[in-house]
Amino acid sequence: MIYDFNRYVETLGSENVVVMETGAGSFFWADKIEARRLKCFIIDPYRFKIIKDSWNKTDKPLGARQGKGFEEYGQSAVSV
Repeated sequence: MIYDFNRYVETLGSENVVVMETGAGSFFWADKIEARRLKCFIIDPYRFKIIKDSWNKTDKPLGARQGKGFEEYGQSAVSV
């Protein structure tokens, strides 16, 4: 779990891509990440069938599935 998001952003390198769910503050953090010239995507989780149809959603398995999905499209992903 990430407790200090500012510090986490500082550790990111050009090979990282950050994927965040929509929510309070997501665009604030996306701006901070993009200011470091890094890629950041904000997704609406309900546009993904695997998430929308899940009744037992937990963040850790969900993050792994999201990361795997982005890797299939040629992007390495860091789930936050």
